Amino acid sequence: MKEFLKRHLPESQIEVLKKIYRPIKRLRSYLYVKYWMFVAHHVRSRILKKVRRKEVVDIAFFVVHRSVWKLDLVFQMLLKDPRYNPYIVVCPYVVYGDEQMDFDMEATYTYFKELGYPLVSSLDKDTGSWLDVKRELRPDVVFFTNPYVGLTRNEYTILNFKTQLTCYVGYGFGVDIVGMSVYKSYMKSFVWKHFVESEFHSRLACKLSYSKITNVVITGYPGIDVFLLGRIQHDPWKHPSKKRKKIIWAPHHTIEGYGATLDYSTFMKYHDFMLEMAQKYSDQIQFAFKPHPILRPKLSLPAVWGKRKTDEYYCRWETLENGQLEEGEYVDLFLTSDAMIHDSGSFILEYVFTKKPVMYLHRDMAVGDRLNELGKEALSKFYKGFDENDIVRFIEDVVIGDNDSMLREREIFLKERLLPPHGKLASENIYEYMNKVLI
Repeated sequence: MKEFLKRHLPESQIEVLKKIYRPIKRLRSYLYVKYWMFVAHHVRSRILKKVRRKEVVDIAFFVVHRSVWKLDLVFQMLLKDPRYNPYIVVCPYVVYGDEQMDFDMEATYTYFKELGYPLVSSLDKDTGSWLDVKRELRPDVVFFTNPYVGLTRNEYTILNFKTQLTCYVGYGFGVDIVGMSVYKSYMKSFVWKHFVESEFHSRLACKLSYSKITNVVITGYPGIDVFLLGRIQHDPWKHPSKKRKKIIWAPHHTIEGYGATLDYSTFMKYHDFMLEMAQKYSDQIQFAFKPHPILRPKLSLPAVWGKRKTDEYYCRWETLENGQLEEGEYVDLFLTSDAMIHDSGSFILEYVFTKKPVMYLHRDMAVGDRLNELGKEALSKFYKGFDENDIVRFIEDVVIGDNDSMLREREIFLKERLLPPHGKLASENIYEYMNKVLI
């Protein structure tokens, strides 16, 4: 239709039609959401009664990327409770083609298999068919770990489970304005229970989402529980040495032209420089390259770097004597590090829980404008990096020189703004809430 109008109407008339259509489109979307919210309310009440009569409740956890899995403690609690049967469903990431999809699914499946968790792949490799979870597995409850429609196949999104008992826990500690817009998404509108990070995020939901506050439960963010526990499973650093300080460099995926309105990433500006830093401080610093999982497929696009150049760059970090590539789980990496340099979103708040010094690289002077109130407050507690000289000063003065002058500010911010409610871990709050409403 768009192409037809472009061929047959002048631009001025097309703009008039857009102005007329936009409010109609918004109204249609609003009515669609409100209708399904009404239907879901009545259907779920019947489902809930049936579930409460069951001896064992089946709970499916839909996972796309292993690196954004934040529900491990919740899963373990459910796994130990005979009243529940939790399992992982590995779902496809379809944005960057079949090759990347196969790579991500294999990596995610292997990760959970090594943990010994009950799991199933949504793709049958022998037949090429996709699993119909709703019909074949028939879970009583579904946990979603990613809010976006379009990242995976529609049958593994909230659109296929609009009236079921569904739960959503974000894969990041919400800090940006795009995250605020997600409160108006299908996920936040249709989900049965939305577990949020704090009172601040509850107020956002009340203000912005169609459901207002009816499906919101304040539990804290389970992704930080492991940092509060402080249990180190293993030392992930290559050639660990007390002589070398350990710095994580974690660039975001929002590179030029692919920023999705966030435009955080400074990777294109500093990718060569950070390798130079690793070589310059080879006797004093161990570097871990911890890119966002979506950075690699974006760089691999022919219009950006292409696959060969991307693989070569990643390989340089992997083979560097005092460097390493980290693409998966990062809890132990964070806990055993001495500092981090990044331009990410959720890491803004997650790394605060380690109490280690952090430098935030600013792509431009308007980075703060792309953050919500909590994100801006956190950013004010970090060392700011605007150029290469700032990075060098951070490495030499703060990390090597042990001069972390902002530590006290971060500690106060952590205690007053970020800790989960009720004096418990966020995972405990979620688990106890599920017991209350399901058992």
